[in-house]
This record gives sequence, C-alpha cells and structure tokens, in this order.
Amino acid sequence: MIKENKNMFIRCGIARWHSWGYKGQGVKIAVVDMECQSDETMESWARFPLGECKNGGHGVRVAKILHEVAPGAIIDCFTYIGADDEGRKKIVDHIIRNGYDLVNVSLGVNNSRNEPLELLKHTNIPVIAASGNDGKENFLKYPASSDWTIAVGAYSETFNRPANDSNGGDMLDCLGYHGVYHLNSKGNAVDFTGTSCAAPFITGMLACWLSYCKEIGYKPTRAEVKDFISSHCLDCEEAGKDRRSGHGLFILPNTLEPVKIVMKIGEKTATVNGKQVQLDVAPFTKNDRTMIPIRFVAESLGAKVDYIDKEQRVEIVL
Repeated sequence: MIKENKNMFIRCGIARWHSWGYKGQGVKIAVVDMECQSDETMESWARFPLGECKNGGHGVRVAKILHEVAPGAIIDCFTYIGADDEGRKKIVDHIIRNGYDLVNVSLGVNNSRNEPLELLKHTNIPVIAASGNDGKENFLKYPASSDWTIAVGAYSETFNRPANDSNGGDMLDCLGYHGVYHLNSKGNAVDFTGTSCAAPFITGMLACWLSYCKEIGYKPTRAEVKDFISSHCLDCEEAGKDRRSGHGLFILPNTLEPVKIVMKIGEKTATVNGKQVQLDVAPFTKNDRTMIPIRFVAESLGAKVDYIDKEQRVEIVL
C-alpha cells in the first residue's frame, strides 16, 4: 500500500480485507480502456492478451489503481478507444470467451448504437463503469448509463459528497474515492483523479470481496453484486439512493459475510447462501443423531480439509 492511500484504505475497509488475506487473488479483471502500454512498474502483474498500444496513458493509470487496491488480482488490459470496429469486437469476444470475473470501463462514448460493448449486456459479468466528469447531475456517460452496468461516481472526502465534476443520474449506483495514488513509470507516487479513478477503486474492492467468495464457493450474479454494493454504502447526500451519489460511498463490510448452509435429511442437494450445490452424500440420522458431510460444510466455511489415509484421520484448518 502506498502511504498516501492509507487513510482511504482504512475508511473503505480495504486495509482490513488485505489483513485477512483477501487481495483479489484468483479474480480475473478486464480493463477496457485507452492507451494501454506496460512500463517497468507493471511487468510483474499486468497482461496484454491482444497486444499493447504505442503509448501508455489513461488505461495504464486505471490498471495501476486496480493493482493498488487488489494486488492479488489478474489484470488484463485492452485498448478499446483507438481500435476499429473489428478490433473492438475482438476485445469483447475475448472477454466473453475467457471467463473474466469483472470488467472495468473507465471511459465513455456518446451512445450505444452498434457499440460492441453492448454484447456484455447479455452476460452475467459485472461491468463497472465511470459516470463521467462533466459535472452534470443527470447525465451518465455510456456505458454507465445502462442498467446492466454498475455506474460509479467520484467521492470528495474533503466535503463528504460527490466530487464537483462527477456526473450523476438515476442509474448511478455508488461513489468511490478519487485522488488515489499509484506509481508512475519512474516509481514515484502520483495521484489519479476523476471518475476514471473511482471506477477501478470500486472494481478493486469488489475483487477483494470476490476472492473471499471464491474461497467459500460462492459465485454472485451481476444482480447480487449490485445488491452487495447497495447494502454496503454510506449516505453522502439524501438518505437512501439519489441522483448525485447513488447509494453513497461504497465500503467493504467490517466482518466477513455469514455463510448460510441449508441441508435436508435424505437429500443430496444443499444451498450455500441461496445457491444450490450437489452433495456427494445426503445427510442422514443414526441413533437419534444427525450425520452431515463434514468436508462439504468445512469447505463451505472456508476451511481447508485434508484426509490422512494411512492414519484414517481428517484435519480441518480454518
């Protein structure tokens, strides 16, 4: 963590989740942006599946904010602005076909007509999009204006409200910090402002949460990710949702989400946080006691289970 980011990381719960070991590990993120070219500070963690552009700029800064918030995540960068229609379709097709957990779009276009990004509407991948920096109360840039994205505005800590230039609108979901620091190509800490920074800040926070979800075998839908955000926001303006701040400043919860496991005697289908899971063996009763599959329960709670065959012993480590 860059020292300049410490206070905002503490307030948003990022520092706490990092201390628990959830840093986005195993989470695959696509950065759909412009000017995506690696520098020496990115060589160990950034990938460019479809190649780099000639200059590094906006997309590089977006990726660096993501890495600062979720250093364990897999971050793939794509130069969308500047690509022709065929190139854009190739990017979106690659994302759809290669199992990405999150897509960050810190850019805006005027409308959605014939825009390849629209294809993401028909997937279940959460797409986090910057609202834009025109300072308009009811104007979200596309794709943030679409109901299939998670629209993010920028938060001003100084005034505890949306940043002056941050666009608002009915489809705005939340606010994220801007003015977040990252390392430039010379290794110096510099800040990045606007909704283009706020969006990857939120995407990185979601990656930390998803690394926990992966550990317990829970894959939230796009709608469930939206619900998670709306239920973990601090009001900045009016109580509840409003055009300027959405649901408010998104923060990660202070405790890990409870895991609810439901099993029925004699049935090989259980649910974990409402999701159906097939069991190897059904629960049963014996001598007035209920017997349940311990490996399934333990792993659903995030534990590691080992069976030592020669000793016929089971080890469970939380």
